Amino acid sequence: MATLVALQGGRVLLLENEKFPFYKIGEPLLPPTIHGICPLLGVGKAIEEAKFVPKRGGTFRWGKSPTPWTSAMAGPTSMAYQVERMKFDSIVLSNAREKEVDVREGHQATTLIVENERVAGLNFLDEQGNAHACRARFVVDASGRQTALSRFAGERIYSKFFQNIGLFTSATEGGCRRRIRGISFAQPLNMAGSGTFRWVMILLAWVR
Repeated sequence: MATLVALQGGRVLLLENEKFPFYKIGEPLLPPTIHGICPLLGVGKAIEEAKFVPKRGGTFRWGKSPTPWTSAMAGPTSMAYQVERMKFDSIVLSNAREKEVDVREGHQATTLIVENERVAGLNFLDEQGNAHACRARFVVDASGRQTALSRFAGERIYSKFFQNIGLFTSATEGGCRRRIRGISFAQPLNMAGSGTFRWVMILLAWVR
């Protein structure tokens, strides 16, 4: 997210709680990530050269059905990788820096800045424990299941079929929605699950 915004001319501050590299369990990626998102970010070649374990199929348990099904992938853009997260995340984070994202490791987001029922920024601590405040037009919380944004956003709606995925929507009466560049979405909006970019703590984007 940070890199994609920066590539469109936005000023982006990315706060990461940890110091890289640090261990995190591996994760299987999907073909759209490898052949779609990674080239858009500019890390396609680096991912290919990292020599991750190829993944050419998978077995899934769909919804509430107890019977799993197996899918084999064929074609040059159908394969993916089982990645080492420590190596994969380092590639993505280094690329963000190269794309002029202001990346700050060892920085801990503490509280949200809320004005007129809208997230307008956040407070955070730097590596020395000094407190700072930063304001932004948009705030993206990609910290996973323990997201701070969810506590502000309102109701948590769980999928009827996938128990590990939840959608946070604003509790505004009437389901108020906003439209930006042709994309309609509820604000604030957060997907909490086992996403690839779980390591991003808080992203602040100044979009031109």
